[in-house]
Amino acid sequence: MNAHFFRILLLVASLFFINISTADTLLGSIVGVADGDTVIVLDDTNTQWKIRLMGIDAPEKKQPFGSKSKESLSALLFNKQVEVEFNKRDKYGRTVGRIIVDGADANLEQVKAGMAWHYKAYEREQSEADRTTYAHAEEQARAAKRGLWVDPDPTPPWDWRKQQKLGSGAVAEWTEVGGNENQTVYADLATIHKAGKGVKMWSLLDLKAADTTTTRPYLSMKMLNEFDCKGERYRFLASSNHYENMGNGEVVYRMDRVAEWNPVPPTSAVKTLWKVACGKW
Repeated sequence: MNAHFFRILLLVASLFFINISTADTLLGSIVGVADGDTVIVLDDTNTQWKIRLMGIDAPEKKQPFGSKSKESLSALLFNKQVEVEFNKRDKYGRTVGRIIVDGADANLEQVKAGMAWHYKAYEREQSEADRTTYAHAEEQARAAKRGLWVDPDPTPPWDWRKQQKLGSGAVAEWTEVGGNENQTVYADLATIHKAGKGVKMWSLLDLKAADTTTTRPYLSMKMLNEFDCKGERYRFLASSNHYENMGNGEVVYRMDRVAEWNPVPPTSAVKTLWKVACGKW
């Protein structure tokens, strides 16, 4: 290795070390709570800072426990004096940091209470000690079925956000998998993925004639289902009814809550989708 190349490596290494090891500190009071992992801090110059809590990801507002997660963080922080340790901004311009209130790590408290996940996709931004502590806190909350962990297999917010983008129809690729004289059944095979003991998949029911039995008629329904391949069960995770065919047109009804498990009915569209998702098609 020549001397010039070695000096470049040393320079890069030193810059990297500085970037991950230094952190700024912000003092202020919490004047707003947007959700379970985002708050507004007002400093002593009356400047507002939007803070994204580092190392955690809370349920989105429309997810189960989304509101409770926000309430939990509000009870912990609102109108409190805090210290924020930070060293980066995210792509949305938010300051990403750890919030200390009354000597406690608020980010960690959310995970302990079962109000947020440890955000492992960004755990490299944490110290090794924090990674271990947050991961252990999530394991304990899950074992105790605290907060969102009352559901044995809750949908992480990063998956939910992907599902919402896909549910808009922007990138769906529908494959016809069945149907009858009343409807055609489609599945987006690219969305099949395992989730715990189940399998999740987006599907579409396209009707030959509008369903007028509901408050507003619709011609197609997009659904995110979870399938229990061994137990032959299914449940709705999200769905939307559309005024036009193939998931187009105005959304006339939307459901974003997790339904109960039900047995897969024989000779039904659900049975077809269960076979596709479970690799039995």
